[in-house]
Amino acid sequence: MANDVKDRISNLPSEVIHHILSFVPMDDIVRMSCLSKHWRFMWICIPVLNFEEFADDCFIRIAEDSELWSIIDMFNLRGIQQQTFVKFVDKILDKRRKASSDEELNVTRFKLYLDHLYGFGVRAAQIDNWLNSALEMRVKELNLCIKPYFRRPLDRIYRFPQSALNNARSVTVLKFEGIRLKTNFPISLPSLTTLSVINVILDDKTFQNLISGCPNIKDLLLSGYKEHEEGAYGGSLSCVNLTVCVALRSLSLHDSDFTNQWLEHLTFGLPYLRDLLWIPVMVQKFKHPQPKPEIILLFGDGPDEYESYEMKVALNTPNLVYFDFRGDMSFRFSINSANLLEANLIVWSDYGVRSMYFNLLSLLSNLNCSCSTTVRLHVNCEEAVLIPKCIREMCFSPLPDLKHLKVKIHKDEDFSTKSELREALRWNFTFQSLVTTNEEASCTKPFAVPKEAF
Repeated sequence: MANDVKDRISNLPSEVIHHILSFVPMDDIVRMSCLSKHWRFMWICIPVLNFEEFADDCFIRIAEDSELWSIIDMFNLRGIQQQTFVKFVDKILDKRRKASSDEELNVTRFKLYLDHLYGFGVRAAQIDNWLNSALEMRVKELNLCIKPYFRRPLDRIYRFPQSALNNARSVTVLKFEGIRLKTNFPISLPSLTTLSVINVILDDKTFQNLISGCPNIKDLLLSGYKEHEEGAYGGSLSCVNLTVCVALRSLSLHDSDFTNQWLEHLTFGLPYLRDLLWIPVMVQKFKHPQPKPEIILLFGDGPDEYESYEMKVALNTPNLVYFDFRGDMSFRFSINSANLLEANLIVWSDYGVRSMYFNLLSLLSNLNCSCSTTVRLHVNCEEAVLIPKCIREMCFSPLPDLKHLKVKIHKDEDFSTKSELREALRWNFTFQSLVTTNEEASCTKPFAVPKEAF
């Protein structure tokens, strides 16, 4: 039987093999080079280059038995792994630059992930060379991530070179994380459709210059764009005009500073905006001005013991079909959307049990949806849905038209008995199955809300 086993993977077209290997870590790709003569130099023409600093000597052990040993046998393999990594990347890129065919030269995706940045002067120049090599190979997707980016002096954080931005006109996907960026004039990136900026140190002018030269951006992710205690990060998005990205369809805002008015007026200038993922930071009162989004993801925490403000968000979104909220039960939002098909609520609470009851009921009461809406509720403890009888007697249903609600409870301890759950929920629920940790229970009617809340 063993003699009948065939190597079917090697018989696949090269394009298919390359696509499969584009999802495989570097150490596995090196290991595969030992499988057969057909695979020996496969790594040379893979269109995806994914370089990640090695956390252990796994790569070294693999390389000792592979065709790559001839490339790295001069290294101090048991020395500093980072130096090994640097030389390895140099050799790989050098091989690709000397490629004899367009297939070997072409690189569609280049990812560089570094855990540390030792010897900044040498490493900065080295990274510059790697980026230039990738751009020379007509890379389409460029992903640069350097961690950790906290608690480092400014001069120890890699600064993306202006020349690389000038030469990135063919790049369609650009992702930055943990670097510095500075430009005093607009950059032209006409092919760019996706931009991700995560914990990047840049000022408002630089960011405006960057996006002003990207008229075809469809997906934009911003994370950590806010005032830093040492002035490291940029200022406020309120000083940036995002409406220059007229083709924008998806906008994600994480842990970034902006004013209520900026967000309220943003969507008026973005006619194609469809998806909005928003994690509010220090927003006190906000009303969404009838935007185009069909999908909104909202993350929100309630105020802590040192904060006196109350988080309030009003979404007037007639085209909204999917809403996802993840946050504290005390967070206040309201939705007016007749076309909402699904609402996913993942909520938790660090307050007392009684406050948790009313916070959850109040939260649900503001979810204004139709009978065709499916609501999925995921709570962190069963106490949130075990509403006491005294509270049930003074509450009524906040969503009388809702036909389908699914409840999921996450808890490490044992659940109450079926009878206890049904007794607490029977006044407004008709269970088709019991709530458990890993299962959902469908209900035909929603929770109730305290009448005093109105």
